[in-house]
Amino acid sequence: MEKKRITLFAYSPSEFTEKRLEGLDEVKDYADYPVLWINIDGMDFEGLEDLGFSRLFLHLLKRSRGPRALVLKDQLLILIHQVYRVERGLKRERTAFFLKDNLVVTIQERPGDVFNHVREEIRNKDSVLRSSGPDYLLYALLDAVIENYLPLLEGISNSVEKLESDALKRADRELLRRIQSIRRQTFFIRRTIFPLLEVFRRIRVEGAQLFGEKPAFTWKTSQATLLRSST
Repeated sequence: MEKKRITLFAYSPSEFTEKRLEGLDEVKDYADYPVLWINIDGMDFEGLEDLGFSRLFLHLLKRSRGPRALVLKDQLLILIHQVYRVERGLKRERTAFFLKDNLVVTIQERPGDVFNHVREEIRNKDSVLRSSGPDYLLYALLDAVIENYLPLLEGISNSVEKLESDALKRADRELLRRIQSIRRQTFFIRRTIFPLLEVFRRIRVEGAQLFGEKPAFTWKTSQATLLRSST
């Protein structure tokens, strides 16, 4: 098995550290920062229990394939899918999010994600993220995944419109086959998005105690984006 890759962002309004870690046991050295973000590339859950995360979470991660949200009194697990365009169409990848105290952990199947904007915001000492807590960081990460769905859907829609316009001008069996293939990509993304509506509902209703006013308000915006994308 390929060795997991662990990166750390630790920050406050005035200080910031970005580092590659050899193991999760190093996280304790940065515990005094108000916000810690640990990203793990590789679905390896060893060491998470030592950070205080529930064994129930880890059991659920190993068994679940679809989107889920599990809320406990002092921690939260969210399991969703990122969607990427690849050479032959679209690919779906599981991504897990943990929130406990000042710590946010993301676990991805492979390197490469849609979080670069979030990373740049953390590096900028004048950004909203730098003056916000871990709850807002979690919101920003989830929002980055959701916002990535929109250009994918728009690109597919534009491709279908062009092909349908061409199909009206000439009868072409291959053209119709391509239209159907692209439409299947739309269904693929919407099947990914639709279960997230329930995930976000559970976060807002059951996980309200884990979030301040700023993220609680912005969840509504993300839910609206999901709803728009799923129809």
